[in-house]
Amino acid sequence: MPLRHFLYLDEKLVKESVAQADSGMFEEQTITRTNSRDGKLGGDIKLGPAGGKAERGKVSSEEIAQVLKQTPESQYNRLHQWLDDSGQLVDIYAYDEQVWNGIRPSEVVAVQCEIEIPTVSRLTSSPEEIDAMGQIATLFGQIMEPEQRAAIDGFAALSRSSEPRIVAVGDIDTGAPKIVAALKRAHLRSSYEELETEVTVVGIFNRHIPTGERHLIFNLPGMNLFSRSERRRMAQEPGTDPSMFIEGPLGIITPLAIF
Repeated sequence: MPLRHFLYLDEKLVKESVAQADSGMFEEQTITRTNSRDGKLGGDIKLGPAGGKAERGKVSSEEIAQVLKQTPESQYNRLHQWLDDSGQLVDIYAYDEQVWNGIRPSEVVAVQCEIEIPTVSRLTSSPEEIDAMGQIATLFGQIMEPEQRAAIDGFAALSRSSEPRIVAVGDIDTGAPKIVAALKRAHLRSSYEELETEVTVVGIFNRHIPTGERHLIFNLPGMNLFSRSERRRMAQEPGTDPSMFIEGPLGIITPLAIF
């Protein structure tokens, strides 16, 4: 079993997946070991003229009980091993068009890639920085249009939501489709800087986005982080920054773990 350094781990989703794989869920198990020893005691006895030796057997035993408690990491390792052993884990470490096109929704994939956190996604994780943007504009005498103010307020509301998420983009290989995942901030175990490196992303595949199809980063299937009206307005606004968009080919993934 390889030792994994988890940068992201969705413990709830891992538990749900393990429970389905094992037809149930256990938090801990008791392991009992029994040690036995056979001690022999010897002595001289009289057996007629020749004499002799006799031995008396003595057996002792002890039981040692240990409680093995499952941790989020060990639960993930069990899940990964089960997926691997059962042939239900699709490994993607280079661009293979046949493999990529053959991935079906709900399959679990392990993608080796280099992660990037888009600037706009970083902003949504910091409400203070978003508020500061509007304040700085005011200090320099800039008058913000109502649409600009609405966008800033929308980002601030998203970053203060009950389950804030950031969008991560994974680059697999030259010319290969990218993967996109919405990471729940509560499950991050590293800084953004640590996350932006060569990693393995394991997650549930949602769908393909074909070549040329263009989406707002926050309007991808499964990542609708703004209201429908706000997403429509941002998509139609001619002055919307191009960095707000991402273009296919893409694969949308619900992440279980990044390590």
